[in-house]
Amino acid sequence: MNRNLFILLMLSLSLPIFTSCSDDEDYNPDTAISNYVPVDKPKVGEIKMSISGEDTRKHTWDYKFVYDAKDRIKQVDLNFTTFVKRGNNNRIWQLDVECETNYKFVKEDVLSVAYHINHIYPDYPKWNKTPIDVGSYSGVFNSNGYLISYGPFDCEYEYNGSRLKKAYLDNGREYTLYYNTYDNITGYVCDSVDKKTEMRDIYKYEYISEHKNNTNFDFSAFIGNIVIERELPINEEWYYAPIHLGAFGMLGNPGIYLPKGDWTMENGLPVKYIHPQGFEMTIKYVE
Repeated sequence: MNRNLFILLMLSLSLPIFTSCSDDEDYNPDTAISNYVPVDKPKVGEIKMSISGEDTRKHTWDYKFVYDAKDRIKQVDLNFTTFVKRGNNNRIWQLDVECETNYKFVKEDVLSVAYHINHIYPDYPKWNKTPIDVGSYSGVFNSNGYLISYGPFDCEYEYNGSRLKKAYLDNGREYTLYYNTYDNITGYVCDSVDKKTEMRDIYKYEYISEHKNNTNFDFSAFIGNIVIERELPINEEWYYAPIHLGAFGMLGNPGIYLPKGDWTMENGLPVKYIHPQGFEMTIKYVE
């Protein structure tokens, strides 16, 4: 946990700042027209997540999701608390991170996602950086409302243009995704110039009718199963990712079933989840 966060922090310090193509003061999220159409099911409004680290300290995340008048994602607010080693004596310090991500449908086929991240050390404010990272990426939707390009990757779809099959990266890597008969992604192959990595059947699901995903939210994508989202430099670790595309159905149809784990359902909707890696999650919905 700490090592991964350290990598993310170093990346965020060195990332270039991208200027948003949607900084238009006249932009109105409630009237903007887009090819993208959200899934018409109960909307996830908040996800709280936690896990205990190696030293028993608890890392916590609080995601809040805000939607526009057309039920499209408009804003994601993420606040998380973690613990990192800093200083010559490798003392462990509490780090609170505030992240705001804004989604703008600036044209029928164009999406812009801008983020800013603040890092706060409650016990040593001298290290605070506000914001520590600011940037944006843009993408293009096809006529079905799925992204055919975004930031460093281009996408290829199958099944009438609704299921993501391949992704081509600016760095030369190429991903081919594997699915089951329920449209749940199960693995991938990554081809690069000098290496091929094949990861089949690594993502598992709950194949019972009570664990169908009857929400607007793709939990499989949210926990990192759409691997191409990890290619965004700011998005490498799924539990610290500020940008979510697949979770809102922008990278193809969401799968039918929920990911493997311990789910608690109420009225057909998931309200609690324990990930196989130990992450505990509670889910609330927009009323």
